[in-house]
Amino acid sequence: MKKFFILLLAIMFGIFIIGCDEKNKVLENEEPNDSSVQWDRRPAIMVDRELYLSTGEILSIEVDESSIRTVSSLTSSHLIPTKEGEINFPFPEAKYAKLTGDTDYVVVMVEEKWERFSKEKDLKPKK
Repeated sequence: MKKFFILLLAIMFGIFIIGCDEKNKVLENEEPNDSSVQWDRRPAIMVDRELYLSTGEILSIEVDESSIRTVSSLTSSHLIPTKEGEINFPFPEAKYAKLTGDTDYVVVMVEEKWERFSKEKDLKPKK
């Protein structure tokens, strides 16, 4: 009886471990559409031969329609964009615009909101 109980306990523990592992897997043919997905690199876009990185800041602004462009291509999340209008996060039809304030920056339409991207060299490291 004791052996049966230990065997049953071991099987239940194994099922628990396998079940916990399956929650985080994305099927090969499934697109990750959840914003909680972890990416290898910070979201970035190449505009006018300069790399702009996401600041995570959402802006409530109106963008001039004439300055809005469409993302030209999508690269893997573990690569840095190298082509004009290329991004490394999963919004292949996203709109973006280059704006000027204190410094040049880019806004990208992410989930119906404008997200600010700053030049890589303009970003200050966090202490």
